[in-house]
Amino acid sequence: YGPYQFPEKLIPLFTANALENKSLPLFKSSQNRREWIHVDDHNRGIEFILLKGKAGEAYNLGTGVEKSVEEITDLILENLGKPESLKTYVADRLGHDKRYLMDTTKIRKLGWEPLISFEEGIRETINWYKENTGWLERIKTGEYRNYNKVETMNNFNTEKKRILIIGAGAMGSVCAESWDDAVLVSKRINSKEDVLELLDKYQPEAVLNAAGVRGKPNVDWCDDHQLETILGNTKLPIIIAEACQERGVYMLHIGSGCIYYGESPDPAGWNEEDFGNPKPTYSRAKYAADLVLSTLPNVGIARIRMPLGSKPAYWNLIDKLASFEKVIDVENSVTVVDDMVDVFYQLMTKKAEGIFHVTNPGTIRHKEIIAWYEELVDPSHKNEWITNEQLVEQGLAKKGRSNNFLQSKNLEKYGIRMRPAKEALRDSLVKYGRVRK
Repeated sequence: YGPYQFPEKLIPLFTANALENKSLPLFKSSQNRREWIHVDDHNRGIEFILLKGKAGEAYNLGTGVEKSVEEITDLILENLGKPESLKTYVADRLGHDKRYLMDTTKIRKLGWEPLISFEEGIRETINWYKENTGWLERIKTGEYRNYNKVETMNNFNTEKKRILIIGAGAMGSVCAESWDDAVLVSKRINSKEDVLELLDKYQPEAVLNAAGVRGKPNVDWCDDHQLETILGNTKLPIIIAEACQERGVYMLHIGSGCIYYGESPDPAGWNEEDFGNPKPTYSRAKYAADLVLSTLPNVGIARIRMPLGSKPAYWNLIDKLASFEKVIDVENSVTVVDDMVDVFYQLMTKKAEGIFHVTNPGTIRHKEIIAWYEELVDPSHKNEWITNEQLVEQGLAKKGRSNNFLQSKNLEKYGIRMRPAKEALRDSLVKYGRVRK
């Protein structure tokens, strides 16, 4: 057991389910016992055998710690503060083994011992999955199959990388797939020193901060988890910026266009110099980072709005709208992701300073997106149209959503242009339909 275990296994599966208040199905024989060893102790044991074991001999690696599946389930619930009522019992499977326990006398005589106590290991493991729900989500949605530039797959490559991407979430992963000269890191950042270590290792010319807290299943989560949201969306970008300033490395921070609510003073839309008027915790935390980062040299802020991609993904506006039984018909600016990755790259190449609205020119309504979806992807699709007010009244959201038009004046100053929203959107839907078919 330990971090990065595939979520079909007990601990990551039950932790993920408990976090979402889903039931935890237990076999009636869940008192059957298993021996548990932390992955780090297991790895140290393999190394020990390579160095001190005898050729042709077999060695058992174990701890002697036995726990039943139900005991593990109880520990997960206790650590997450979840009720025992999440436990359900299902019919047992035939031939279910009653006990796994190995004799490790042979390897212990050579001097190997496990170092991580079960109590410490299980607590840290549960917390890891709690703090890395984004990683679990990418595994469950299948996005990991295209995920070939994560730092863990670059540990043996210490050559310089032109771009360091911090944050292995949706936008970070998309950019990493598009840029050959970038490395994507999923390391959790707790201090300036963590960032300096990455900067010294990869020696990048630019850093893209794609890390942050979005909430699950949506941004309403942030209103009940204010501190986590502030730490992830305000404090973390400042920590990264501090390290980049110290090393003289350009930083591009991904911001949000959801900091504006309602109509702008200019009928053409909110521009980069307009002050935001955020309402929810998520928007306030994102805007707070913008306010301070925009005062620094060698820093750019790229605000995106309702990202829409040409491939199915949990974050894609197309997938979101198509999955809802009830949809609000509103007019908004959008960011077509195929264009976004090129704009980000240009901003980092030019080391562009300031705030940039990375949105395609023009606006589009949800009804237009759904109409093209039904034409190009799924003619059988059906949904009900409701108002923004009904969204809240019917309990589908805690607060009304930000609806706004954004202008992108600052991109033009650097000679950067994006395709008109409707042209780019239809092109993405055509590609999306090909993938689906």
